[in-house]
Amino acid sequence: LYTAQGNLLRQLLPWRQPAQDPDHIVTLVEETTSKGHQVLVFCHYRKHCENCAVLLAEQLGKLPAAVVIGGGGGAAGAGKVKESDYVASKRQALLDTLREKSPTIHPCLLLAIPKGIGFHHAGLADYEKDALEEAFRQGVLSVIVATSSLGTGINLPAARVIFRSVRPGANREFEVSSYRQMAGRAGRAGKSTYGESILLLKQSKDVNEALRLMTEPLPRLRSCLDPERDGGRALVRAILEAIASGALRQLGDLDTFLHCMLAVRQRSQNAAGLQAFLSHARSALCYL
Repeated sequence: LYTAQGNLLRQLLPWRQPAQDPDHIVTLVEETTSKGHQVLVFCHYRKHCENCAVLLAEQLGKLPAAVVIGGGGGAAGAGKVKESDYVASKRQALLDTLREKSPTIHPCLLLAIPKGIGFHHAGLADYEKDALEEAFRQGVLSVIVATSSLGTGINLPAARVIFRSVRPGANREFEVSSYRQMAGRAGRAGKSTYGESILLLKQSKDVNEALRLMTEPLPRLRSCLDPERDGGRALVRAILEAIASGALRQLGDLDTFLHCMLAVRQRSQNAAGLQAFLSHARSALCYL
């Protein structure tokens, strides 16, 4: 294992045969779950997620209850990392919940969930994804193997985040901001003092790409409500949503609403640009 700067951190000592643990994923997951912590594993494709979940379930057996980051101690309580009847019953309850929605459950989930493992991708129904996410939050599941669809918009922190590839798909590259956002699920600021992200490389030629993802500065943040980006469509929608939610009730509320926006802050040093933005917003309100 190497640091983001390319320095050797430690030697990984897997004890399984390569056929049982092809890229040391089992060893890396076991290191964390054996301490009662949770792991997120990101894979390329749906089938890869399913295969990885089955591999982990077959090689690791029943995982201990998880101590949830930022939570009250997880499914089995703080400090308890052995399997319990309570956790087994909660995992069975998860399967029962899925059966209530549909008589057919993905066979890989039937194998993995009793072991404390799940997978998450766009091929699952919304109720399946919601149930798996909640089980992970509660510590019922110790591992979720997912595509990048889980990487954004869902608050599921874990002690360790593992990327099985340096690329999100064939002939595709991660955007630095997307990779950092996904890697940032390791730990949680203010709730945990520890979290780590591991990027697995299969070829030496991937080293430069890995270093780029880990060390390249993030692109400058820019408001998506800036009319220069889309002619003002996003701004019109934002104002419409504010009206619908009751945040804008009278004309005077508009300036207050606008001055809470990143777009206004970014134009604050440019008087002409700021006035153009405010004028565009008022025109949008008149249009609505």
